[in-house]
Amino acid sequence: MPSVELADDRLASDPSKNLGESTRSTESESSNSLIPNILVVDDDPLIRSQLSRLYEASGYIVEAVACAEDALVHLAQGKTDFVITDIKLPGLGGAELIATMQENHPDVPVIAITGYLDIETAVKVLKCGAVDFVVKPFDLAAVLEATRAALE
Repeated sequence: MPSVELADDRLASDPSKNLGESTRSTESESSNSLIPNILVVDDDPLIRSQLSRLYEASGYIVEAVACAEDALVHLAQGKTDFVITDIKLPGLGGAELIATMQENHPDVPVIAITGYLDIETAVKVLKCGAVDFVVKPFDLAAVLEATRAALE
């Protein structure tokens, strides 16, 4: 995928600023195919909200869902450029979501987020096809950098 320059780099130096501000309306964003579409998958509404605000403030188009099954429905629409997903999800787990994405949507990069730092989990999600993983509590600047790297 070609490198994408973000429309808003306000968070490059301090990602905690401007998290509550949306830089564009959803209607105008959906018509611009140069702005990456990000899908946030996490069953914790606070994490979903935090990541959504972070990405929106950085100029991305964001959709957020609470489970892997909803993520697969969203992915089937073909509008997703990147996914960030929790590993521990109700129903279909994050590792299974990543494996399914590799079969059906191999061009969509995915980063896994987890509250548990262990080698087995890291190896499992990377073998399933994740390009990176982030441990909770995560650094917002690190999440943005990992996302930008995955989209290049």
